Amino acid sequence: MDISAKIKLVYVERVKAMSGLIKQKIGLLSTYLLFGLIFELLTFYNLGLTPTYLILDILIFLLVGSLIFLFQSNKVAFLYLMILVGLLDVLFVTNVTMMKVFYDIFSFDKIFLINLVDDVFDWRFIPLKDLFIGIMLLIVYVVLNIIYLYNTKPLKITYSIVKRVQLFLIIFLGTLLIFTTGIKVVSKNIYINGVQFPDELYVTSLKKSAFQHYGMLTFYYKEIETFLVEENDEIETPPLELRKTDYYGLLKGKNIITIMIESGQEMAINEYLTPTLYRLRGEGLYFAENYSINKTNVSEHIGIVGSYPTINYAFLTENYNLPFTLPRILNDKYVTSYFHDNNGEFYYRDVLLKQLGFEHIYLHDDLFPENLPNWNGKWSWTGNYTLDSKTVERIIPHMIKEDELFYSFWTTLSMHGPYDDDEFSNRDTFIELGYFDLIEEAESLGLWSNPFKGDATGEFQFKYYQAAMMDLDVAVQKIIDALTEKSLLEDTIIILYGDHQAYYHDLHLRLHDLTTQQSYRVDLLYDTILYMWNPILNETFKDNRIITTFTSPYIIVPTLLDLLGEEYDANWYMSLSVFDKDYVPIFYSHQQNALMTNRLYSIDGETLIYQVDDVTEQEIETFLQNSLIILERQNKINKLYKINQE
Repeated sequence: MDISAKIKLVYVERVKAMSGLIKQKIGLLSTYLLFGLIFELLTFYNLGLTPTYLILDILIFLLVGSLIFLFQSNKVAFLYLMILVGLLDVLFVTNVTMMKVFYDIFSFDKIFLINLVDDVFDWRFIPLKDLFIGIMLLIVYVVLNIIYLYNTKPLKITYSIVKRVQLFLIIFLGTLLIFTTGIKVVSKNIYINGVQFPDELYVTSLKKSAFQHYGMLTFYYKEIETFLVEENDEIETPPLELRKTDYYGLLKGKNIITIMIESGQEMAINEYLTPTLYRLRGEGLYFAENYSINKTNVSEHIGIVGSYPTINYAFLTENYNLPFTLPRILNDKYVTSYFHDNNGEFYYRDVLLKQLGFEHIYLHDDLFPENLPNWNGKWSWTGNYTLDSKTVERIIPHMIKEDELFYSFWTTLSMHGPYDDDEFSNRDTFIELGYFDLIEEAESLGLWSNPFKGDATGEFQFKYYQAAMMDLDVAVQKIIDALTEKSLLEDTIIILYGDHQAYYHDLHLRLHDLTTQQSYRVDLLYDTILYMWNPILNETFKDNRIITTFTSPYIIVPTLLDLLGEEYDANWYMSLSVFDKDYVPIFYSHQQNALMTNRLYSIDGETLIYQVDDVTEQEIETFLQNSLIILERQNKINKLYKINQE
């Protein structure tokens, strides 16, 4: 055989070997793409969403998977792809779990709260069926690849890294070109009802819609992009928007006590068992159609500031200078104080509350310097928290000032779940205090009924929740007694509102026999307490004190500023005063990334996920118009938070 024939033979052998290398890697890549697609489609199925541009995620699968062409060893390539499939499995279970617990999806801003989630997470939150599916699919993936590798002959020729890099670059760069072209096409212009919005607002405010629009992995790509790429447009401060209603200044110079009730829902307000709360509801402004579904820290922020940014707040808490928070507006005239029986690290309150402008902040160590059961630097979150009726005794000396105007904000704790029938909860304490006996007495008199009758576990859980509300009732009465003793009751406005529904043990869902996929039923699930009480206010509205307009915690700050006669820039607040003629009765939930009333629900401001049976076309049109107004206000608020970073 002559030299040219030998060279030709070697060349042919190397081409065959290269072809074999490509075929082997494509075999591994194909299985990876298949299982990646399975996990993605399972995620969308469980979220109740349909991906619009799934091809973009397939391209991302190919981009990150193409790295295997750098590896000569198929075993190394398989291990790398197995890690990628494992991460997709984790994303699947995480998203399904978050949907079950919060009707939310995973996004990277959640990473900054992971230590807090670890503190309060309960294994019962994990949907075991989906966890099992995830584990079994991963096992099947591993077994299939082991069989494939066992039946694949190793290549005789080892290729240099240069050859493998060339092959990788051809595939990677080709895929990248197609992906970048595609992402520009689908995200160049975001229009909602004909109005253009920045991509940042879409990705952070309407996450479920963006998740559905882009696909899971492309959504995460876009989210990272919004964090890393600053908008080039200059942000201009909008013109000052001062607003006054017919009730402007009605409560000028009055003290303020705002109490945010952990998991505070109407279902546990009872004339016999919670007489003080029942009285405040019966005498003051009662917002009968008030709804809230946000995490505690978000609802708290809304009740203090009147707005909340959708841009990643965790990055920026130390840098904000927010001039229009309620404490900052009132600091020149009022002593402003915040109270909560938890440590300062939880939800970064030790940093954040200073930025919000409170002069005095009282957290657990300030209120209880002595050691308490179930406290070791943080709560163990079993339910055995200091009762609100005990905490308030430590709060009152700092909350109420005799010679100065005061604004005091208290976030309660002991109604937080779980509501378990064991020694690690507050069960025994409630028994000792006679709360359970009172509940049974009220039930025997026909004054109270348990909605979970016939379900032994559910019956106890609701009974526990009722007892916790009774303890809050005792706490509120102690505040009223202290105000009365100091002759300050008539000079104080008391506001009580709930942060969210009683979600522990899925109480809110089980109460109405609903599933997680029906979490859009705002009318049944998210009714929360909102009362405003003051003798002057009560008398002014004595004939129409029941407010049936749809409301949410967003109304608290602007309505309060209106009643106090304080000038404020309405640009800073998601809502106007509830007394304003231009008030928009719609709620944007940061947790569900959705716009809603108790009759309509949308995740994109254009289409409806849910509507009541008797809704009219005019009502739908008004809702969509109002959704646009709210999104425009949220976009403006995001920008205002940005320009007020020091």
